[in-house]
Amino acid sequence: MLPLIPIAVLLLPDLIRLIEGDKTNNLATRAAGAVKAAVGTQDEAQAREKLADPAVAAQLETRLVEIALEAQKARAQAENDRRQSDFAKLEASLADTPAARSSLTNLADKGSPISWGRRWFPSSSGSAFSW
Repeated sequence: MLPLIPIAVLLLPDLIRLIEGDKTNNLATRAAGAVKAAVGTQDEAQAREKLADPAVAAQLETRLVEIALEAQKARAQAENDRRQSDFAKLEASLADTPAARSSLTNLADKGSPISWGRRWFPSSSGSAFSW
């Protein structure tokens, strides 16, 4: 079935970019299936002959565009899910910062040796930090 992929790429050149990034090979299989359904054969030479008919070529091109659009939507959703996951991790990390500062302040108030490290305070002289 996959020998029909070159025909699909001839009709929709951007499809090759999507197929290359598809690790499951699902998109290539679907594109080859669409070619086979449109031309009624798995033979590449016969498929090229049938695609000489503009109606068949237009129908196949429309189906390939639909398949490519579905693949792009799935990729965009996966990327969005990954970004949301990264954002949630960042939010959790930032939520811990005030608690850590509060703990260090409490230790400093109690005179704990942990708080004896270098301290940075905003200065009123305009420089960002002072000793």
